[in-house]
Amino acid sequence: MKFNSERMCGITGFIDKRKISEKEHLIAMTDVLQHRGPDHRGYEMFDLENLTIGLGHRRLSIIDLSTSGNQPMFTEDKNYCIILNGEIYNYKEIKEELKQNGEFFFSTSDTEVVLKAYRHWGIDFVEKLIGMFAFVIYDKTNNKVLIYRDRAGIKPLYYYFKDGIFLFASEIKSLLKHPAFEKRINRNALVLFFKHGYIDSPYTIYENCYKLKPGNFIEYNLDFSNFKIKKYWDVIDFYNKPKLKIDYHEAIYELENLFDSAFNYRMIADVPVGVFLSSGYDSTTVAAILSRNMKIHTFTIGFNDKKYDESEAARAISKHLGTIHHEEILNENNFKEIADNLAFYYDEPFGDSSALPSILVSKLAKHKVKVALSADGGDELFAGYPKHYQHLSLYKNFLKTPRIIRKLLSPIQTLKRFSHRPDLFSAKNLNDILRIKLETLVFNPKELSQLVNFEYSELKTGFDDFYLLNDRNDFLNKLLAIDYKTYLENDILTKMDRATMSVSLEGREPLLDHRIIEFTARLNSKFKYKKQISKKILKDINKKYIDPKLMHSKKMGFGGPVNTWLKYSLRKDMKELIHANDFPNHLINKEYVSQFYDEFLNNTDNVWWYKVYQIYVFLKWHRYWFSKKHNDILL
Repeated sequence: MKFNSERMCGITGFIDKRKISEKEHLIAMTDVLQHRGPDHRGYEMFDLENLTIGLGHRRLSIIDLSTSGNQPMFTEDKNYCIILNGEIYNYKEIKEELKQNGEFFFSTSDTEVVLKAYRHWGIDFVEKLIGMFAFVIYDKTNNKVLIYRDRAGIKPLYYYFKDGIFLFASEIKSLLKHPAFEKRINRNALVLFFKHGYIDSPYTIYENCYKLKPGNFIEYNLDFSNFKIKKYWDVIDFYNKPKLKIDYHEAIYELENLFDSAFNYRMIADVPVGVFLSSGYDSTTVAAILSRNMKIHTFTIGFNDKKYDESEAARAISKHLGTIHHEEILNENNFKEIADNLAFYYDEPFGDSSALPSILVSKLAKHKVKVALSADGGDELFAGYPKHYQHLSLYKNFLKTPRIIRKLLSPIQTLKRFSHRPDLFSAKNLNDILRIKLETLVFNPKELSQLVNFEYSELKTGFDDFYLLNDRNDFLNKLLAIDYKTYLENDILTKMDRATMSVSLEGREPLLDHRIIEFTARLNSKFKYKKQISKKILKDINKKYIDPKLMHSKKMGFGGPVNTWLKYSLRKDMKELIHANDFPNHLINKEYVSQFYDEFLNNTDNVWWYKVYQIYVFLKWHRYWFSKKHNDILL
């Protein structure tokens, strides 16, 4: 399928009521996103009577190399202008519908289709789109600016608003280039990082700076210089619909058809396409279905430590499918090099250690392909994480235990294995239990009181949304719904967008086609987890293509032996960060951090390595953005 599109890009801009913004500011904001779009840059300034608008775009070209695809892009009457990051997979169908309604087109790009679809149908046109996207439309006719983000949150969109200045961009580093941005740490958001290993939307590490939530759009009224945030899609709405009255075999049939459509939408014929391949069910299913009709490249990262290494199993699966396979081993030298660059590419402290191999596998893929498919979302769709099903009966029946017995059992929560779920024995209702089951804490409240050197307030996050789910959902489906809105968006999708974009690689997410989640949300949870079998329906589809003997029986993480690296190869670096003059004493307790790390070094039990890694990541981030004079040259 030939697919002409602008592909992955970086977008940025401002709406400036104070009229202090200059063209040089827009250029700086745009060009710092060069890694997202190295092939072309475009800038447009609009000087209105009461404000100034700036739109900037960096383009990564895959097929449509003509100048007709450059952005910012205007309609022929100049009344509408757009900058877009992402791609619309069903743009050809929408284009044909628009042609039948009298529209004509000057390019082969999906961006022009989006722009004219908005002009023709108005703000609700987004419901027609199948794709991943973040885009901005300046509507001169109605004197407003619209900013949209896709349903799952595959493509990022950040905004900053203070004192009449509204900034927006694909990455925070672009916002920092505007002189009006005040780089003040949001301490409450910093606590979220130490709790979850990421900062939940809509918050960011900076005050007055936010993530636009998935499935939302901003409508900025230029006449009154104000804006509203509106929701056009929410996964909870589909979990709350009546469950489908179909049997298991019908569900497999329907899901496999959805896979075919979603996966094929994300393929192109005249550019080599790759798939990130592990030994797990998600990536092997994607690779297997795609391999039926075309030769694909597969890419795997391995580790010298066999406890984390899936390369041998992935190699066997590649041979079975007949893919063109590539692999590389992540060693300590790779780790250190990539770790030094994380602060630049992720902008915020980001505690998922699998970001390291994700960047390396993206580098590996970039040498062979321009497009790579990941298989993220399978765990959240089909109950693949142990947190979804381990001790499920215990949690479901916990509230039935008399309160006096729970009180007698409460001393158990002081044990290490309960430290990340400290409120279990004081849970008052089902929503409390659901949150405790799903929200695994890195640092619990007691540890946080020792770690941070400031008072903080608890911020509301997606983990507070369990009450929105109705009784059509059982315990497991409620966990999956909220995991989709929390961990998937804020950790997994952030990780993969920055990893692929760090090397100007287009990343696609076939399992996150919204039609798939709208279907699986309405399935009986027994189709997903039954008789100790997780991802049941996905595994049964997988069996059609892959010999079950080739599949890895135990779920493996992708983070690698970080505990070993923190003890040995990064020991000197960590010690230097702790004892340096630029240690952020105003934010975290130096004595506690030093003692915590020393205990980690002297203890053969490596269970707390991920806590040490959060501290390491934060100190590296703080040094890069606050202590070190940097010039934003790509590292």
